[in-house]
Amino acid sequence: MESIFDFISSNLFETIVVPIIAAVWAWIRRSEKVEQWKAAKAFEFIEAGVAETYNVYVRTRKTQSEDGSLDALDRRIAREKATAYAIQFAKTNGIDLLRYYAKESLPAIIDRIVGERKALGAAAKAALPFFANGSSALSIPAATNADGTTPPLASPEDCAPELGS
Repeated sequence: MESIFDFISSNLFETIVVPIIAAVWAWIRRSEKVEQWKAAKAFEFIEAGVAETYNVYVRTRKTQSEDGSLDALDRRIAREKATAYAIQFAKTNGIDLLRYYAKESLPAIIDRIVGERKALGAAAKAALPFFANGSSALSIPAATNADGTTPPLASPEDCAPELGS
């Protein structure tokens, strides 16, 4: 037993083992924060898919309908389009949306987002993240650097200070 206590109180333990344990612990905590950040971004991409579908499909179908509403088929198509847009947006930004949300659960999540937007009223239709001006995501010009290149999205490592400890 004395040999274990001697080792724990030795300089070798303090200079090598403790920093290794601290580094492993920090890496685990950082991985958790990155996953939390990605999950939050994945939900934002679902919201963006709903907004894009509204701008591209729902508005047109509502104006074409006699009573200004969607029938069951149009609602199903809108959910499918919102799902496809969300997956596309996430993939474009390096996030596997289906890692965080099961494809089968996306229609229910989309319905909840649509219900919340309806509850907020007409002002909310143009106020989702990414689409504050109500325009289509596909028509928003990308930000460019002075040399004409498109800057990369912020990485989770760049955002880590905002995540807290």
